[in-house]
Amino acid sequence: MGNDMKTLRARWDSDTGRAILQQIHEFFFGLQYPGHGKSLESILAEIRKLPGSSDVPGGKDFRGIHLSGGVHELDFSGADFSHAVLAFNFVNCDLSKCVFDHADARGSVMLRDLRGASFSGAKLKGCFFQEADLRDCRFDRASLGHANFQGADLRGSRFTKAQCQKTKFLAADM
Repeated sequence: MGNDMKTLRARWDSDTGRAILQQIHEFFFGLQYPGHGKSLESILAEIRKLPGSSDVPGGKDFRGIHLSGGVHELDFSGADFSHAVLAFNFVNCDLSKCVFDHADARGSVMLRDLRGASFSGAKLKGCFFQEADLRDCRFDRASLGHANFQGADLRGSRFTKAQCQKTKFLAADM
């Protein structure tokens, strides 16, 4: 299956994709508050029905998805959000080794563990990463204007050709 933006986003516009997306939104709606004790397993079983989902290890294939809202305390480690459109808050989630390459996540909140995540070419204007663990991340060619990395651990992270105008790095460990 192709990994281009158009192909990945089109999967979610099919009848199957729309039905799965509806289930995802309903599932996430109940996880807006801490202490829910849920996992992604039931949703991943549905996502595995999408064409190309076997291309992503563990079936955590959110490539090209449009998500809004937010969740608390879910393990997304290793998930692929390439080319996704995210008006979404990941609060105290495990986002380690996730891929957000070329995603549009402007204004999103991403907190807790993002070690080893990739944000190459992502649009992250106004994102909130305050005090997050962002060690060994890649922000190459990312648009980071007005993002907040205050107090974040950024050791080993790369920002090659990233746009960082008015980005807050106060007390960040770089």
